Amino acid sequence: MISGYINAICNLVFLLFIGNFNFVHFVDVDGQEIDFSFDSFAFAVGALMKIAISAFCIFQGKKTLEVYKPIIKEYRDAETGVTNGVMMVERKSKKMDSLVRKVRKYIFASFAIMAFGAIYFNSWGIELVDSFIDIKYEYIR
Repeated sequence: MISGYINAICNLVFLLFIGNFNFVHFVDVDGQEIDFSFDSFAFAVGALMKIAISAFCIFQGKKTLEVYKPIIKEYRDAETGVTNGVMMVERKSKKMDSLVRKVRKYIFASFAIMAFGAIYFNSWGIELVDSFIDIKYEYIR
């Protein structure tokens, strides 16, 4: 849950400064100076996908705490002598089963986002490499 918050905050900060990461200047092995620019939209899509997955992690952590905090409190109270043992008046397995179903939904949604990202960034990477090759061949001619 904490990592979800950290990831979401860092990606929000990245979105604020995204314009600083779309231009690269370097000198290659042949001594040619290459100015290369990236599409800021692709970086924004990646950051937004990571924020969505971070939100799933946060929701999953909150739902898990909702189920397990009362159980742990009961056992802690029984251990310290506040109560006379753990009272088995309610079935906890129903809550745990619903938690498992919710966690599965979050995991499948995360996988769907990652699959979309893999497809999107594959085409983005191919375009990036094509433009780099065009720049190199322009220099060779």
